Amino acid sequence: MSRPTLLSLLILLATGAPSAGVLAQTTTSQDYPLKIRLSKGACYRIRVESRLEGTLPVPRPNSDAIERQIVFRGESSADYEERLLDVASDGSVPRTIRLYRILKYRRNLDRQVQEGMLRSQVRRLIVVRKEHEEVPFSPDGPLTWGEIDMVRTDVFYPALAGLLPDRNAAAGESWIANADAVRELTDLEKITEGQVRCTLQRVLVQDGKPMAQISLNGRVAGLSEDGPGQHQLTGHLFFDLERHSIAYLSLNAQQTIPASKDGRIHGHVSGVFTLTCVPCACPEELNDRALAHLRSEPDEFNTRLLFDEPALGLRFVYPRRWTVRKAEDRQVVLHEPEGAGLRITLLPTRDVPTVAQLQSQVDAWLKSKGARIEHFEPARYLAVAQADRLAWHVQMEGAASVLLYLRLSQGQRSAIFVARLPARSSAALEPQVVEIARTLELRAPTSPR
Repeated sequence: MSRPTLLSLLILLATGAPSAGVLAQTTTSQDYPLKIRLSKGACYRIRVESRLEGTLPVPRPNSDAIERQIVFRGESSADYEERLLDVASDGSVPRTIRLYRILKYRRNLDRQVQEGMLRSQVRRLIVVRKEHEEVPFSPDGPLTWGEIDMVRTDVFYPALAGLLPDRNAAAGESWIANADAVRELTDLEKITEGQVRCTLQRVLVQDGKPMAQISLNGRVAGLSEDGPGQHQLTGHLFFDLERHSIAYLSLNAQQTIPASKDGRIHGHVSGVFTLTCVPCACPEELNDRALAHLRSEPDEFNTRLLFDEPALGLRFVYPRRWTVRKAEDRQVVLHEPEGAGLRITLLPTRDVPTVAQLQSQVDAWLKSKGARIEHFEPARYLAVAQADRLAWHVQMEGAASVLLYLRLSQGQRSAIFVARLPARSSAALEPQVVEIARTLELRAPTSPR
């Protein structure tokens, strides 16, 4: 199960701030360069953890009223090396590759304990940044939606460059963090008001290296995929003046969740965000030799998703453009943006209709719906999916569609695929349905359904 976006507001690194050595003797007339140096091929070791708590409103069905509030507590950990694959002329980073040592979470949501972690088979991820969102995929295998959600709500280190000024600064000087960096810290899609002010407090010497200590403080409001919210951020960061990188960032944050109409506060999230980052040598899995053999650009194959539900005893791979809308009892339902739909029904093999029975049942159903059959494709065996295939080309409910049926069995368990494909795009969509069937694995469910 994926982590709610509200629970990904903060990531807390369970290490202390760097211990400060001798306080550097600075004056306000001395300017310091505070720009992150991002270059193609650079690699960083980043460690993060989170501990969160709060209450979330549960709206009444088909109403703006709040039915109840649920209490949650959560924590997460991440530890990875990240290599910059591309750096644009404006300094932005559109693509990185990460090697995760740890990525996991645990939360208590309404007294239910939920846990998740990145599987070892896909611990190497490529992260594509589009506008202010991160879209991950693995060159080593398909990701689950829960794994994607853990990564996409993580903080993207290069985006934190927006917490720093576009000029040199002296102790005591302030500037406003840019909107991209603030969105990265809050998960807001749009900021409607407020700002975060940053101030260079002083320069410290830690382990013989000069570190600029910068405070952050501000309140912002805006919209996320969960609706409107307000965020209060206070904290500080240490900027390594020799390595030109943010070494440490810590924030206290509170989010309040107003109702959409009455403006009253109906929920809150609080926690602390901290991050440490150290430039490092690339590990073997991220070096030039390893990258030479990777497909590092997203394509139809390496962006596929994995559906794996032990309670259903079902596992398959599907294109990222499809969305799982339902997964319960003996059925899984997927939708596709062009209007296609797919229903997978699980049955004991002894209860699966024969091809002749299936054809008869579908013919009767189409007649009851007043559909006009333009063309029928008789059953044939698809060796690639080890399935029987039948298809009806119909005019139904004012639209031309192809009804595709696949019938397959694996031991004592079987599945019936029913896909309704728009006629105009059926030639492109049918291979995607067949590929889902090809990757289907049926096992004994972990609990009765």
